[in-house]
Amino acid sequence: MLTMGKEKSIREIDETFVNGRTRGVHPKISLAHIGLEGIFLNNCVERYRIIAAEILREEAEWIDGAPEMLECLKGQAHLLGIVTTAGKITSEAICRRLKLHEFIPEEWIIHGNDVQNPKPSPEGIRLVIERMGVATKGSTFSGDHATDV
Repeated sequence: MLTMGKEKSIREIDETFVNGRTRGVHPKISLAHIGLEGIFLNNCVERYRIIAAEILREEAEWIDGAPEMLECLKGQAHLLGIVTTAGKITSEAICRRLKLHEFIPEEWIIHGNDVQNPKPSPEGIRLVIERMGVATKGSTFSGDHATDV
């Protein structure tokens, strides 16, 4: 078995992410923590992103109560948008899987490829607000993850 860094195998690295032991932590931080560095670290981050995207496309599911909440907000004429760090291909697959376009127009979904500075930078949020044609004052941001700020 191929090993690198501080004797961590590729399998151990994959299991770290697949089993969710790093949920909410940037992959580069997690991989550096287990002893990887340099170009190998960057290659592992890229591998993680590919695996994570495949899992998301195939297994994304609703958080309990989320569809009902979106339906309620939509019914009250709230404008809804999404800002995601996921790339366009992955986020579009997730939107199709969850039928998010029933709640949110495509032009109000900001993909990771749409911005130069991903979250936690406010660039994506500002872009979706601009596309909606509303003022930032009175706009509300809500996340689906503990690391959303």
